[in-house]
Order: sequence, then structure tokens, then C-alpha cells
Amino acid sequence: MLTVLLQHHRHAPPAAWCNGFGQCGHDSSPAPRRQGAGCPAGTLSTHISSDKTTITLGFVEFQLYQGPGIMPEDRSKTCTVNIGLSYPLGSAFAVIDTTYRGTALLDVSITASIASSYRITGDQAGDATLQTQATLPGVLVGDYTRTVAVPAGSVVSSPCGAGTSGLQFTTRLALSSSNAAASGSVLEDPPFSLSYQQLHLEWRDCKR
Repeated sequence: MLTVLLQHHRHAPPAAWCNGFGQCGHDSSPAPRRQGAGCPAGTLSTHISSDKTTITLGFVEFQLYQGPGIMPEDRSKTCTVNIGLSYPLGSAFAVIDTTYRGTALLDVSITASIASSYRITGDQAGDATLQTQATLPGVLVGDYTRTVAVPAGSVVSSPCGAGTSGLQFTTRLALSSSNAAASGSVLEDPPFSLSYQQLHLEWRDCKR
């Protein structure tokens, strides 16, 4: 894993912002490329916060089911998103943590897991990958929020002064159960769903 020495206080974002598609000065996210059963076409929304430190993904069909007769593809799903980010020379960004929000109906025998991997194309380690993961055991009923920090020593940064980088991240949801009879029908509310994922970025001034 690449260790990038970042100052650990948040810097102001770059004064100018372009989203990689030639649109500068807009707070809305660029239309990303997406792939996976967790985010079919037309079910993914994106937004970049006004301070340019948070990318929010909204999911409509990132849902899992558990029980007899449920197919394996309904117990585990993934979504891969690619976003191109352009930014002023002399700036760099890193993913420092991620927040997951959704709904759970998990009994004591069911455990849900959320795992994400992140890659900054052209980063200083040659496309190094970092990961975050959250485990949610039952009993868990209602809305949940989990924030997972990137482990110390595992932070990767966009190239200093490059001006353009691709941010790719893949999130996988999975259910496991110690009771084969634990149920969840596709006609009922899903036992587990991810509604929002927020990636938090830290910006820094940099020099080659």
C-alpha cells in the first residue's frame, strides 16, 4: 500500500472546479460510468457537495434478499462507478473515509457486509487500491449509518499537479446466515439495502 503524507487538517477545495466533462463551476456531479446489478441503468444518482469534499451516490435498487428459494445473485450485488475529475494544477485529492446509509431488517442469524475498493487512476503508486469495509450483524432493524475511515498508512492521492484523474470505486453488498430458513421474499421489503454512499475527499496544495 502506498503511504501519502497528507496534512491532516482539511484544506479549502480548489477555487476552480471542472468535472472532467468540460463543465466548470457547477456543483452537480458528472454523469458517471456505472456497472453492476446494484446500480442498473436509471437507478443511480450522483451529487458533488458545494465545498467539493463529498461525492454522494443515491441507489434505488441496491437491495439484497435472504431465504429458501432466493437466488445467489439476490444475496450479493456489486456496483462499480467511474468518475473523471479535473482540477487546478497544484492541487491533489485523496479519499479519506466513506459513509454508508440504508435500511436493515436483519434477525439474529443474518449478517450483512459492505465492502468498497477505490482506485485513483494514475495515482503515485501506479493505480494502487485502498479498501473500506463495514459488518452489520443482526439483530438490526431500521435505518443504519456507518462511517469507515481509510486506514492510516493506506491513503492514496491523485497525482500532484496532474489536473485530471479518474476515480473508480466498487461497492459490494452481501448477506450471510447461520439459519438456512431465515427468510426474505422478493415480494416483501428487502432485509438489507444501501440507499446512499458518501465519499469524503481531502484536498491539499502540492508541489512536485
